[in-house]
Amino acid sequence: MRRGWRALMLVVVVLVGVAACTGTQSESLTDWSVFLRWLTEPGGGAIVVGALLSIGYEYIPKLSELLPKWRRLIFFGICLAIPLIGAGLGIWTDGWPATWRETLWPALLTGVIIFGSGTITHTPRLPDAPLPGDADAG
Repeated sequence: MRRGWRALMLVVVVLVGVAACTGTQSESLTDWSVFLRWLTEPGGGAIVVGALLSIGYEYIPKLSELLPKWRRLIFFGICLAIPLIGAGLGIWTDGWPATWRETLWPALLTGVIIFGSGTITHTPRLPDAPLPGDADAG
């Protein structure tokens, strides 16, 4: 239980720090509505997903032992969940329209963008090229 409490406090500290550092001059992320909008945008959602996965790998030892396809599936689920949770909270607490077109579809697209950019960034695609001076470089 103590470990879970520490993980929760770490999440809160990271989110508060990120919220304090990413606000613009005209908008403050300490405002609930602005924070939820930030959470449903690719920049903010990606930061939260990255923080949650970092904490997950630190405090859940079995996570790193999963096969790559299962880790990718977990990553995809978190990428979809964060913006959709933000949209749901916006509908529930801030009066956002509860429509597919205005709220849910943009949040879903944000999740796909976060997943795609994270996968492209962290998956090596190029083969190992020989370095100049290697004996086998020909």
